[in-house]
Amino acid sequence: MSYSSQHHSFDIKLAALYGIEKAILIHHFQHWIRLNRNKSKNIKEGRCWSYQTRDFIVSNFPYFTLDSVRHHLEGLVKLGILRCQNFNKLKMDKTLWYAFENEALFGVDAVGVNSFYNTENKEIFTKGENPVRSGENPFPCGENPKAIPDTKEKILKKKKERETEAKASVSTRFVYKRVEMGNEDIARLINSHGNEKIKEMLERLDEYADLNPKRFKQYANHATVISKWIREDEQKEPKKKEDKVTANANWAVKFQAKMGNVCKFEALSKYAEFRGYGNAPSLVIPYTENGFKEQVLNQTRKMGLIHLWEEE
Repeated sequence: MSYSSQHHSFDIKLAALYGIEKAILIHHFQHWIRLNRNKSKNIKEGRCWSYQTRDFIVSNFPYFTLDSVRHHLEGLVKLGILRCQNFNKLKMDKTLWYAFENEALFGVDAVGVNSFYNTENKEIFTKGENPVRSGENPFPCGENPKAIPDTKEKILKKKKERETEAKASVSTRFVYKRVEMGNEDIARLINSHGNEKIKEMLERLDEYADLNPKRFKQYANHATVISKWIREDEQKEPKKKEDKVTANANWAVKFQAKMGNVCKFEALSKYAEFRGYGNAPSLVIPYTENGFKEQVLNQTRKMGLIHLWEEE
């Protein structure tokens, strides 16, 4: 049996946050999306994607099963690390496409990929389709050649470049207490759901950091989490019933139309009124009154007219 690679690697910090399996899959997609980004391939909706079947992924990782791959990929999507789409031209083709929600965070945006391929410690690739992954020995007959160490000037230059990139990244970030996201993300959320709603969700997510700090640290994209929570709230919220006052007012209008001139009943803006005969006092029933409908029907019954009202 031959495998696509004899060595697999992952980021230990990601493994501590999400588990080894998810960390391995994150590294796997970083690898392929960097390749595609470097070749300007599979750019859709402003992101770089990699389309892979679960069978293909299992062929790369024989210690995974199809079910475990599905489980962990769905988990990465729920955590806001990956997003999943289908850009296939044929409807019958169900191969899924994956991209990172936050490309800059995982080093697969244009800046990150250029930096990755321009470092002395970049991965070594073969000329064919299958790359040699980092950690593999591309010289199986002997030792790896020793890398030429950076000079002091190069090290200082790289440090300065990293500091500059970090400052630029901060300037394009929105920060609210412990919640962070891109300026474009917060603008999109406010445009879709309104300022008050997003302020409420920002507070809710910040409070969640105290309630479940471990889970909070696993959220790679806070904007995605807020969008997901809003969708879940909307699905849980029952359809709003007609406001009681409005419902009573509409019913009163319907009642008045049915009774016609038989009784002196009028549906006004804030209440309904039975006008008395002669010196008899009028009966006013506000729409806000509990049991409004029953009170109207009781009065009609006292007047001996209830037989004229047959509710539909």
